[in-house]
Amino acid sequence: EFYKRIQNIPNVIFIKDNLNSKELIKKSQLVICISGTVIMESLLMKKKILVFGNNIIIKNFFPEFKISFANIEDKFKENILIDELKIIKMMTYLKDISTNITSKILISLNETDEISKKLFELFERVDAKTE
Repeated sequence: EFYKRIQNIPNVIFIKDNLNSKELIKKSQLVICISGTVIMESLLMKKKILVFGNNIIIKNFFPEFKISFANIEDKFKENILIDELKIIKMMTYLKDISTNITSKILISLNETDEISKKLFELFERVDAKTE
């Protein structure tokens, strides 16, 4: 039912999931999605974006881009520009809560203690940010 409702919106085109999202975003006037990396790609390319899903980036940094069928027409008419300072804040947050688990650590079978340590440090940082 969700996709049927979206398909009834004029000028909406569904795409195959194997197409190059970056090229599609570059050529788009507006990106509407549910979740995924297309949110980050669109934000970083400073494209107008609207999101149906409950994505952590939208929830914490860009709630103005959250849509539902109840407000979709109003959101189409709005021309909300991406605030570069919010993007910097988002990127800083993501860097702060990320962990440095290298491919070498992940591939090595003998590094389980190092992986555990890195994940524990990550959880501590995330907990500190949410307190």
